[in-house]
Amino acid sequence: MPETLRRIRQRLESLFEDAQFHERCTGNPAAAVRRKLREQLPSRAREPLKALPCREAPAPMAGLR
Repeated sequence: MPETLRRIRQRLESLFEDAQFHERCTGNPAAAVRRKLREQLPSRAREPLKALPCREAPAPMAGLR
């Protein structure tokens, strides 16, 4: 769901930026949406990916073939 919300917000921002450029509106309400989403959605804590030990690398590669 957060990914979908992010994409919709990006699309709305670009739409309103274009409308501002063509003087069809005076503000970008999608900016307020960004602020509210940032307040409500939890931050994504990312863990670093672990490396596969060299000795174990042939097994997954054989499965890909």
